[in-house]
Amino acid sequence: MLKLEKLDRRHGVLPTSQKDNEDTGISNDDSASKSRRGRRDKIKCGRIILLVTRLLIVVLVVSAITTVVIATNTRKRGTPFSASSLLSTMSRSRSQSQPPPRKMSQSENPVYFLHIGKAGGTSVDKLMFKILKRRNRHRKYVGHKHFDWSFIEKSVAGAGADPDSNADVITFLRNPVSRAVSQFYFSQSLPWAKKRNAPFIHQTLDEYLKNPGGYRQPIHDGAGGVDFLSGSASVVGGGWIQTDGVETELKQYLREHMAANALYAARNLDRTTWFGLLEDIPRSMKLLQLTLDLDEVPTLPRSNTGAGRRRRHGGQQQHKQNRIISAESVSIIESYIPGDIWLYQYSKLLFEARWNYLTGETEIYLHPELPLLPQSLQTTL
Repeated sequence: MLKLEKLDRRHGVLPTSQKDNEDTGISNDDSASKSRRGRRDKIKCGRIILLVTRLLIVVLVVSAITTVVIATNTRKRGTPFSASSLLSTMSRSRSQSQPPPRKMSQSENPVYFLHIGKAGGTSVDKLMFKILKRRNRHRKYVGHKHFDWSFIEKSVAGAGADPDSNADVITFLRNPVSRAVSQFYFSQSLPWAKKRNAPFIHQTLDEYLKNPGGYRQPIHDGAGGVDFLSGSASVVGGGWIQTDGVETELKQYLREHMAANALYAARNLDRTTWFGLLEDIPRSMKLLQLTLDLDEVPTLPRSNTGAGRRRRHGGQQQHKQNRIISAESVSIIESYIPGDIWLYQYSKLLFEARWNYLTGETEIYLHPELPLLPQSLQTTL
């Protein structure tokens, strides 16, 4: 046997397995060891995959349960920004005695002018800047731009102060229908509208109201005061109304639910130290005199009125003062802006309450009740 083996070796003949191992330099023991290690690695990898799979299943199950719980609790609680709960809260507060409006002469607070577009704000800006510069050069005046209530709160809170007691907010309102008409004609003269040859610059008011197209700012419900006072102006797209720059769930909710938006605006109108009405300039100026303790009733200058301007409609020139608004157009505008109209109705009630108190017609300040929300807004409660 040994001789055969030696003979085989001499002639280069070996058993196959033995020859293969010698050619590769691997012994039988090494091959078996590697095979065992490979099996162990496969088992370990399989266990890891199984563990990861189980963990993913657990995460998905927990996530699904959490979603169901949150949805259930939300349905039980209702939205935290409910218009009906806000209305209930404001109604309860009105059943209690309300403090009279604070006079601006009683503080050195910075004055914030909340400038609503096409409501006489440019004139108020000029007047207030002149008054404060003459009376108190050191008192801060924030105006000459458009911003909403969230901008004021951010500015005051950024200084570590409470907006209610450390800022005097003033504003000026206008009949929303008249404001919408003014906004329409003003928009026709804007450079961007002419540059783009916007369709509405070639329309009459009646034509626009029947087919407003993509430009709806004149008939946007909220542009007449609600969005400014509630602090719900959009922060998207770098709009012309400055805000706190933060998009919140509350703002989204208010924009989607006009009843809540209008109620928030009314609540903040209560917090102003002075506001005027463009349709009642004489008494508005008298209230300004009383809240500032001025020696004389100030005169509101005329600004940004477009006096002398003419605009073409259907090839005919039309003077601003000769515009005639049809009853149908008024009705259409009102249907577009129920929130702004409701707020304006409330502002007139609040204006009378402040007038009666500051002029001495009533010894006790009587805060007005909220007017009934129109049917179109009650559907969003």
